[in-house]
Amino acid sequence: MDHYERLVARCVEALATFDPSSTSVEDHLERFLVSSEKMGEGEEEEEEVTFVREVVAGCVRYQQLIKVVVSGFYRSPQGRSCLRADSCLYNVVCYLLLFRLQEIGPAQWRRLVLSLNTTKMYKFLSLTLSEDNLNGWITSEWYKVYDREFVDRSILSPLKSSHDELLTLVRELEEHLANKTQSKPAPKPPTEVAPFNLTKPQPRSLPTPEKIPGLKPHRPVPVSTYTRPAEQEKLAEAFRSNRLIAETTLEEARRTQFACATAEKSEKTKARMEEIVVRRVAELQFRPRRPEPVPVSVLEEGPPVKMNTAAVLREGARVQNELLLQEKRLASLEAGEKDSGEFTRWQEDMKQVCMFPDYQWRPLVECVGPLAAERGSRERD
Repeated sequence: MDHYERLVARCVEALATFDPSSTSVEDHLERFLVSSEKMGEGEEEEEEVTFVREVVAGCVRYQQLIKVVVSGFYRSPQGRSCLRADSCLYNVVCYLLLFRLQEIGPAQWRRLVLSLNTTKMYKFLSLTLSEDNLNGWITSEWYKVYDREFVDRSILSPLKSSHDELLTLVRELEEHLANKTQSKPAPKPPTEVAPFNLTKPQPRSLPTPEKIPGLKPHRPVPVSTYTRPAEQEKLAEAFRSNRLIAETTLEEARRTQFACATAEKSEKTKARMEEIVVRRVAELQFRPRRPEPVPVSVLEEGPPVKMNTAAVLREGARVQNELLLQEKRLASLEAGEKDSGEFTRWQEDMKQVCMFPDYQWRPLVECVGPLAAERGSRERD
């Protein structure tokens, strides 16, 4: 048995024994590859196992798309005489044709197809690769299952790019069934070694010297750089005029600073002050409240006061503090200190005598204060 035939048979057997209702694809392939006999050793065996895994998984994944082609084949006049037991074989071939053709290559695909049954492959491929079928009912059914862009890009585009080579293989199968002698293709002549036709390098031309840029003529310094701005001149002139006015005002204030302060008040001022004092005193005379006589019980027995322990202690402490203060005051008087009561009484008497209103002193204070400050600043300068 040919290597390709055994490889396809292994894929067909794995796909035929797969039951999607009882196990998954990965578990089924693990058990199948362990139980099946090896077809090679080392790297060759690993490549074949990988091929079987990918083909079986791809057939299960794209089952609906492959089913369109295989079911249409069995309904066609060419496939009515074919056995249903070969459906797994057609599924594997259909998957390799639709999805792995570019990866396998035309030469390997030809060897794989020729290693299988010629009659079965001719019937299946002639129906599948027919332009009327491929562009007709097959494509329309695929559009119902998968996206149009996916079908055009991933399936139809690779098939159309290799369609001529695939039709050549179908005609070769037809001639093989008709027992026609096939003429071997003429061998290709061996490649003759010829030197490379390299382009000869042209002599490098000398670069033109770069032009040294000249310096641009400098702009002269504007005259305004060395002249004082007009705004500053105006500000300085305003400062000088304001200072002159302030000095003149200050000298005038010095000469007339005591003109508004007279030592003796006029008769009119004294009369006005007396009227103000009389009016204020009249405003302070309220109607006295008629006193009520003290009850006889209070005079005879004293007010009823109920004192607890805390009140008695507080009263005793107050009396004690008053005695201590009195002793300190007497001791200070004996030491030579004077009593402030006499000074306080004299101060009150003077306030009553000199009752000059505050609003008459305020303009004088407001006038003398700034003048004294300005005089001090000038003396410091």
